[in-house]
Amino acid sequence: MMKDEKTLEDKIDLLDIENLMYILFIVSSLLNIETNEKVKKVYSRGGNPGEEIRNEYIFASLLILVVFIVFLIRNYKNLTNISRESDQYSLTEIRLIGSILLVIGQCMIIYYLYYTDTYSGSPI
Repeated sequence: MMKDEKTLEDKIDLLDIENLMYILFIVSSLLNIETNEKVKKVYSRGGNPGEEIRNEYIFASLLILVVFIVFLIRNYKNLTNISRESDQYSLTEIRLIGSILLVIGQCMIIYYLYYTDTYSGSPI
């Protein structure tokens, strides 16, 4: 078997992992929606969202970070399994760079959430 080829079982396993990551992403999005609703209620009472709200946003953002890290690892493994001479190498490299940027961006969002005391809804 060539370096670029994957078995059918490997491809199915990757799709199962992707499905799990999409489910985590959906859960995180639903958590953000629920937290937005809590913030709206606090605002309607004339209050200011507190640390609990911030922690909920941070938790949802951490779930998304996990998803992005898994995709980063997957894309890195894909790159290491492709020979440099392959036509797909540069495209896979771009996917890896995109994954790195997503992880960095999500870390910045979490940093912002951790240190901010103003809330204008979900940061994502």
